[in-house]
Amino acid sequence: MKSEETKRNLASVDPEFALLLTEALELGYANGMNPQVASGYCSPEDQDKAHSIGRTESGKKCTYDRRWQSLSQYGLHVRIAFEEHPENNNRILWNLACRKGLDRKNLLWVGTQVGQFFAPCEWQMGQPDWRELCRQQGIDPITLNRFV
Repeated sequence: MKSEETKRNLASVDPEFALLLTEALELGYANGMNPQVASGYCSPEDQDKAHSIGRTESGKKCTYDRRWQSLSQYGLHVRIAFEEHPENNNRILWNLACRKGLDRKNLLWVGTQVGQFFAPCEWQMGQPDWRELCRQQGIDPITLNRFV
């Protein structure tokens, strides 16, 4: 039931996060849903491009995060999408994951992407501070985006 895109996106995120996501996806498959991981790791360059939409490029703003400010650059954030009944399946899958105790293992549902037809739900691993993650990568978060 996992699409090639889902497999690729799971392989691009933190291994512990991927295991929790896989457990959640399996719960969805077992309950007649077909959840797919619609996004995984996002490069800093792709994040800059997404950030420019609605600012220096035409279109509606789709993110407030610049490079290294998004948990996607650290493999700690994904979007889960459904082909059918996304508004209901988002909630049902999250409830199944919570009943299994995945929320107590640091899996978080952090919202639904507004303005999307299929409204993918956004999940992440814990609540890390992007500034600390930058420092761990040897990047100075103070000067990082000053001239971007």
